[in-house]
Amino acid sequence: MLTTDEGCERQQPDSEGGTPNMDEASEARVRRVAREMLCRTPLDHALFDCCVRMSQIERRFAPTDAWLAGIVDGDGHVCAKRGRSVELGVTQVDSALLITIAKHYGGSARIARRAGGNQRARWRWSVQAAAPLIQLLHKIRPFSVLKRRQIDLALRLLASVGSPGRPLSATVRKRRAAIARQISALNGRGNPSARGIGEILTRLGTDAYAYVGAIFECEGSITVTRTRQLCIGVEMIDRRVPVLFFRLFGGTVRHARACRGRQPTWRWTAKTRSAESALWQLLPWLVTKRAQAQLALGSRVAIGRAGRLTPEQRRLRESTAAKIKRLKRSTIEEEDCAYIEARNARLGGTAA
Repeated sequence: MLTTDEGCERQQPDSEGGTPNMDEASEARVRRVAREMLCRTPLDHALFDCCVRMSQIERRFAPTDAWLAGIVDGDGHVCAKRGRSVELGVTQVDSALLITIAKHYGGSARIARRAGGNQRARWRWSVQAAAPLIQLLHKIRPFSVLKRRQIDLALRLLASVGSPGRPLSATVRKRRAAIARQISALNGRGNPSARGIGEILTRLGTDAYAYVGAIFECEGSITVTRTRQLCIGVEMIDRRVPVLFFRLFGGTVRHARACRGRQPTWRWTAKTRSAESALWQLLPWLVTKRAQAQLALGSRVAIGRAGRLTPEQRRLRESTAAKIKRLKRSTIEEEDCAYIEARNARLGGTAA
């Protein structure tokens, strides 16, 4: 039991010299007491440190423009509707990610297709109003890799919008129709070239991890192989993104041939230690895959890096693989969506 003098610390005024405030001191004290009460073995201490690190990452989560650009490049679309208006949108089966985007960047999140048969409901976040759309496209354009040309064409199309109540000339209508055809032709087209990766990394700078984290949120996978090794990967029809992951985290990039009308794909894969290191850097930017990543990292800490596994460690590895597989088939419930809304409000509310 802690006495009053031992359990309480003096409240020190905040200063610019790095003096911790009362919240940080209280958190450190609670963490120290919890470690003394819960941890008995080195394995307990390792799991405790892992959970503390995850909680600190959870509180630091805040969407950025580079993160949104990665989401749009992964599961988003920039399309021209009948050559008259432009829509920026993201479609997902989990509403939590779209609620997070709507809270910070505006727009609307709604059901695009209801569940039927063995198909889950699909949600869509979209922005169509010209003024906020132009502002949002200018924000994500510096960080976009896959949809940069579509964004430029969309801005050209929006710049040709006339005054309300005044009809457009035939020349302007033809120009808008040509731009709409160009946007449609670019959508869904792969790229077998990986040129310009160095330039892309220089342009992204410190925001590269936010961008690839958003891509992994949309197109990534977390699996446990038959030999019970942790494996993560990203597969896309554009070669630049897998090569970007390779430059940041290592691993391998392999080519998959096209079959039955599908385009060829490139897959980046990392296993064991490389996968663990990459997941720790991707974890701050995950929403729907956060639970899978936390399970995978927790199991890696518990199992250790070398040596034979005990029966308890083998059971933990088997249960972790089953839980990750079960999480892939489920969606985030409404309570989690409400929790994400409350967390975003605590982090600073909606963005302008």
